[in-house]
Amino acid sequence: NMTESEFSSSQVKVLPGLEYLQYLISRTPPKTITDLTEEAWTDIWTQTLHIIQLTQDYLMTRSPKGKSPDEIESLIQQLDFQRLGVRVNRYPSMLGEYWNNVFGPYDTDIQKHYGITASDLTTGLERIAEYQKRGIMQRYVDFRIAIDTLQNKAEEMGYEFDPNNPEVDEKYREALQTPELKPLFDDVQNKAQFVYTEQIFEITDIAELPDSIMDALSIVPGEDPLTKLTGPNYDDLSPLSTSPLHFKPFLKIDSKYYTFYHSGLEDKIFELIEFDLIKRSEGINPKTEKQRSDKVEQLSLGLLNKALNSDQIYQAVYYDNPDKPGSLTELDGMIIAGDNLMLIEVKSGRLSEGASRGAPKSLTKDIKSLILEGQRQSERAEKYIKSKDTVEFYDESGKKKIVRISASDFRNIFRVIVTNEQLGWIGSRLAQLSVLDDSLSDSMPWHISFDDLMAVSELFENKPIEFMHYLEARLMAAKSGPLAQSDEIDHVGLYHSLNMYHMNVIEGADRMTYHAYAQKIDRYFMDKDGNEQSEKPEQKLPPFIRQIIDQLSASSFRLRFLAGSVVLGFDQDSRIMINSGIRKILQERSSTRHKSLKVVLNDQEIGLSITDAADHVRQEETARCGVFMRRQNLKQWLIIYIEKGTQLVVKDVELLKSEDYTDEQISETELKIDADIARRIENGKIAKNQSCPCGSGERFKKCHGKR
Repeated sequence: NMTESEFSSSQVKVLPGLEYLQYLISRTPPKTITDLTEEAWTDIWTQTLHIIQLTQDYLMTRSPKGKSPDEIESLIQQLDFQRLGVRVNRYPSMLGEYWNNVFGPYDTDIQKHYGITASDLTTGLERIAEYQKRGIMQRYVDFRIAIDTLQNKAEEMGYEFDPNNPEVDEKYREALQTPELKPLFDDVQNKAQFVYTEQIFEITDIAELPDSIMDALSIVPGEDPLTKLTGPNYDDLSPLSTSPLHFKPFLKIDSKYYTFYHSGLEDKIFELIEFDLIKRSEGINPKTEKQRSDKVEQLSLGLLNKALNSDQIYQAVYYDNPDKPGSLTELDGMIIAGDNLMLIEVKSGRLSEGASRGAPKSLTKDIKSLILEGQRQSERAEKYIKSKDTVEFYDESGKKKIVRISASDFRNIFRVIVTNEQLGWIGSRLAQLSVLDDSLSDSMPWHISFDDLMAVSELFENKPIEFMHYLEARLMAAKSGPLAQSDEIDHVGLYHSLNMYHMNVIEGADRMTYHAYAQKIDRYFMDKDGNEQSEKPEQKLPPFIRQIIDQLSASSFRLRFLAGSVVLGFDQDSRIMINSGIRKILQERSSTRHKSLKVVLNDQEIGLSITDAADHVRQEETARCGVFMRRQNLKQWLIIYIEKGTQLVVKDVELLKSEDYTDEQISETELKIDADIARRIENGKIAKNQSCPCGSGERFKKCHGKR
């Protein structure tokens, strides 16, 4: 019941130790052992943890592997520590959905080689996962219930158990053979077998899966004994081994299969099944590979849409290649949401064997093909979109027009790269990879692994405004070289707590990492896995700010995302001030006058008004905002119109631009504002320390009050 950040230095070695011990069992020549004492087991476990510690020390002090840039050497070290640590890519509550998604394209091969469907395979694996999480503990519960039932019945019959009184104890043992107690006593003994012996970990009949599948997921003692050391740095005997034997979660002894408590060792099950299918088929069927790639694209777009509530969504669209005139090239996905456009590239490939063990050249090559190539492809699509006033996208034939868009319609064009491989530890530090290809744009794409996207889409489900604002903050953070988080969930946790967290980088720092901000998110998914109710983590917003964001999320206003970005862009103190101002507007009882709250967001160079101005005074409100915009030297001003009344209801959003106003219009409105201020001064309705109503940004006593 602990999150990853809560483990002690000794606890983090337990799961890697178990994994390594199983690996050693499979690679150790079989010997006849009559008995293994508790002392011997303790010594084996002590030595195992010692090896994990030695490997950790080695990684801390190892010289660079080659002449690669420091950024690549840093990634190699991080990869090695991940290989040594707990190898968990996804939250346990997502395992079932993940298996169902990834095994689907392999259904034909699974039926051919195992005789069951992909759905049957997922169901069997879920049974094992459920037994690991709850079934093993239920064995203990059943055992305790059986003991209590026996003791209660014995007490009813006048017997008592007292191990300190031999005479009483003897009578109790004799009573256990009576017709009334013997069935209960037999039940206790039977259940004890499943608690105090290896039977508690046996899953032979739990999954109802064919032996061929269970064999692919299980190591057998001595199945591949080491007779000599091979490989670079003798990796075949190291906890850093990349052998499939290192990742198998189950143990097979005498035709029976055993597991551990649910631990994360099950995380490589799909890869092991895929590896076995490839071995049986001597390669992946090209049709299966295409189905897998298409499936990952489809699922990725669906997950993004889950958070965005998109206006339009397209998979596999084609356009004129700006780099090769006369030819078509593909964009994996495109999403339109309000004034935002997403260009999505999905990479279903995986790290090569060399890259997975940290070979510098292999890792560099795979990063380029899995991430940087996606960045290049999405940049090409953006270049095409900006090449003309209006551009078209087609189907694969190039004859049927799918959609026509104009770059001028979008405030943001986001480039998104989704990798099937778990590369979040790289994508979360994307700015550092610019050393690999200086021809790419300085504008960062958002790279996210499919596993992390599953979590992120759930955290932002039906919260399109917050999700889009997170992306804005996330990409600004991506430009920060010093900020180096371990994965995407860390970034989300930071956003929940610090909002514009990219601004928290200390000037001059070489590297900064924030720890434990993902803890609430981990807790949420842990509770969900345990069927417990838990509040989904989110930014804590003042009540009226929350209502505005929720109503914008549910609206169809084209400017809803801009409005949300402006409102969410304020720090917590400003949010509280704005919340108080909205409360005052709602408390205004006058049916003739309208009230407005005006604030400036200097970072975004935009002003904001929240007003209950009715339609007939709308022109007056926009004119005043034009003056404020000019006096604050801003280019844009956003107005959020709310209904006049006691309940907050957003009815419209409008964007004003400085070029829309002439000097004559500004001067005319300034005269009206000055006259209005003069009347308010006469009536004593302006406090000297409040901001001057003219929009200068000065306090009243230093502005119109001084005049």
